[in-house]
Amino acid sequence: MKYTGFSFHDNFDLFKEVIDSYPWTLCQIQYNFMDENFQAGKEDLLHAASKGLGVVIMEPMRGGYLVSNVPPEVQEIWDSAGTQRSPVEWSLRYLWDYPEISVVLSGMSDIKQVEDNVKLAAEGFPDSLTVEERKLISRVKEIYRSKTRVNCTGCRYCMPCPSG
Repeated sequence: MKYTGFSFHDNFDLFKEVIDSYPWTLCQIQYNFMDENFQAGKEDLLHAASKGLGVVIMEPMRGGYLVSNVPPEVQEIWDSAGTQRSPVEWSLRYLWDYPEISVVLSGMSDIKQVEDNVKLAAEGFPDSLTVEERKLISRVKEIYRSKTRVNCTGCRYCMPCPSG
């Protein structure tokens, strides 16, 4: 048996066209709590899963943006949670909460990150976030959104930059 899949880096409408044009086995999309409405986004993630595709997620931490140099006001929100988690864990748990997501790819640069991610993955399950935890993530998203002038992930796929 052969399996076919694709990695996607474009807009909602094209994603639906691609998904509906062939009996794919899987797709890979950029998705994280900041990118629910970027490229394929949440709507197309759900569409792909409804068609039986495996959904692979790339950029779960938006190229490190969501976990490096965390703004103090974001860290305050994370610290206010009933369960203490690192920004990495919040980012991953947001994705693992979706039963439609098959695999989350996380870039790692040392063995400690590998060990941490494996440990976290053993505890990450669909529908495991509470309503309050989802609200915390929404508040964090709004703070990041207010600090974002250009919605750039740093992937460099659109070079030269259309926003200058």
